[in-house]
Amino acid sequence: MGAFGQDHYEQLGGDLVADMMGKLDFTGLEFDPTVLDGDSVGHAFAAMDFEQIQGLGGKALDAVGNYGSADVGRWDPQAAFNVFSAGDFDQVKGLGQIDGLVGAMGHEFLGQVEGDKLVELFDGFKFGGEDFENRAGALGGQGSAGLMGGMDRSHLDQVGGQGILEAMGHIGNLEDLGVMGGENAFDVLGAVGLGDFQGLPQFDGLVANFGRDQIDGLGQEFGQVLESLDFQNNGALLGDFSFEALDGLFATAGGGPFGGGDLRVPDHLADLANSVGGGQIFHLHPDKLEGLLDEVDPTDFSNFDPAAFSGIFAGLDQDRIADFDPGRAQAAIDAAGANFLGGSGGFGGISGGDTAFDQIAGAQDSADDFLSVEWAAIFGGNLFDN
Repeated sequence: MGAFGQDHYEQLGGDLVADMMGKLDFTGLEFDPTVLDGDSVGHAFAAMDFEQIQGLGGKALDAVGNYGSADVGRWDPQAAFNVFSAGDFDQVKGLGQIDGLVGAMGHEFLGQVEGDKLVELFDGFKFGGEDFENRAGALGGQGSAGLMGGMDRSHLDQVGGQGILEAMGHIGNLEDLGVMGGENAFDVLGAVGLGDFQGLPQFDGLVANFGRDQIDGLGQEFGQVLESLDFQNNGALLGDFSFEALDGLFATAGGGPFGGGDLRVPDHLADLANSVGGGQIFHLHPDKLEGLLDEVDPTDFSNFDPAAFSGIFAGLDQDRIADFDPGRAQAAIDAAGANFLGGSGGFGGISGGDTAFDQIAGAQDSADDFLSVEWAAIFGGNLFDN
C-alpha cells in the first residue's frame, strides 16, 4: 500500500481500500509508518466515503496517531473532515495531530462543524500559550481563520475578545482572513470591539471581507474604520471593500456621503478610489461618480492616483464632462496625468470599454460641444490623437 498513489487507491475502490485498512494493526510493533507513510494513508482515506471510514471504528484514529501534524495537514479536505466526523469527538479533539486535521479540513468543512465543537477546539489550541508556535504551521492561518469564521456571534462571545486577538496574532497572511466572509468577519469585529482591534496588523484583512450590509452596519464608526486602514500597503486587498463603500457612500443619486461618521474629505474618498483602481471604479453608476467629484475641491484632485482618477472619468456621462468649467477641467487633466500633446494620456490602462472621452470623440455633435473655446485653450493640441 505504501507504493500506491491516489490514482491507485481510487482504482481499487472504497470498499476494497477499507477492507485493506481494516486488516492493518496501526498500533502494533510491526507497523512501520515510514513504509505506509502519512501521504499514503491520506490517499487511502480520500478513496473512502464517510460510511467506509466510520466502519473502521477506532482504527481511523489509530492511523492518524502514527503521523505528524504536518503529514495530516496535507490530506484531502473531504477525507480529513470524514475522519474528524467519524470518530468520537472527545477522542478526536485530544489527538496530538488535531491541528493538522483541522488545518487540512479548511474553512469549507469547518463551517459544517457545530459551533460548540468549534469553541472546544479553539480553546484546546491555547493560542496564547507558549507552545502554540509548535502547532501553528500545521493549523495554518486559514485554519485559525476558519475556526473563528465558522462560529456565530454567541460562540465568538464564548471564546472572548482576548482569545480572538491571540488567535489573530498568529495569522501572518492577511489573505487567509478572506475565508471568513463578510457576516462572520463582522461578528468577529463585534465580539472584540473596534477599539481593541484597531492597530492590529490583521485589521485590514478582516475588513476586506465586508460587503455593503456590513459597511452599512458600521454606521458612525465607518470613518474610524477608514482611519485605521493601511491603504498604502493593502490597497489591492481592500479593493472590493472600497468599491462597496463608495457605492454606499453615494447611495442617493446626486447626494453627498451618508452619515458614516467623521469622514476626512478628500483623503478618505481618495483612499477608497485609489484602492478600487482605474480598472474597476468606472463600473460605479455615473451619478455616484459625479457625487464623488462634487465632494472634492479641484485643488484636491491631486490626492487621487492618476489611474483611479482616469477611471472615474471613464465612467462619467459625457454631458457631465462637457459641463466642467475651465479651472475644474485643468485640475482634472492634471490629476489624471493625461498628456494630450502627443502622449498616450492617462486612460490606456483602463479595460472594459471606451473612456468617456472616447465616447465624446465618437459623436461629432457632442465633440463639438465639448471642445469649446475654453477647453481647446486648455488642451492646446489634438485631444484624441495618441
